[in-house]
Amino acid sequence: MQIIKTTDPQAKPSINMVVYGNGGVGKTTFSSTAPKPLLVDCENGSKYFGLRGISMDVAPIRTWSDMEGLFEVARSGQYETIIISHIVTGK
Repeated sequence: MQIIKTTDPQAKPSINMVVYGNGGVGKTTFSSTAPKPLLVDCENGSKYFGLRGISMDVAPIRTWSDMEGLFEVARSGQYETIIISHIVTGK
């Protein structure tokens, strides 16, 4: 018989989610509460996070070439959550 102790560490399944909504409703602020977050800031929207009490690391993206190191950072295990905010698409 197998006995599982609930206090033993268990493998955590990964969760992928898309949070969609109008600007300014708190999508990024909500995502900052995830475990060990890194914000990939594609719109310079994080500049006032410190003033609002939001604490997380930010990777500013100004051009697509700035995204080159993102996969290495994601694989490093330093962050549990990668937040991409936001990518504007044409109409």
